[in-house]
Amino acid sequence: MKTPTHPALRFAASHEPMRRVLGEPAPTVVELRPDPDRLALQLLTEFRAAWSSGDVDRMSEVMIDAIDFDDAHRGGPRLMDEICGIQTPAVA
Repeated sequence: MKTPTHPALRFAASHEPMRRVLGEPAPTVVELRPDPDRLALQLLTEFRAAWSSGDVDRMSEVMIDAIDFDDAHRGGPRLMDEICGIQTPAVA
């Protein structure tokens, strides 16, 4: 194995065989997932903006995204119910 020239890489390369001997797991990359609450709020905000401007195409796109969101997050509150609540006039 060729020794790297950069000091930090040289240090890591010198400790790699020791990691294998000690049985330490290799470093992993952390996968970042969007926060479901933040994503739901973003979709609601986009729907409200499309609703107020009368952009029917964008409203349809957001509704399809909301259906996908509800399908992916079955345990939480349904986003489509919130969107339908925006469209329904309030009864006082």
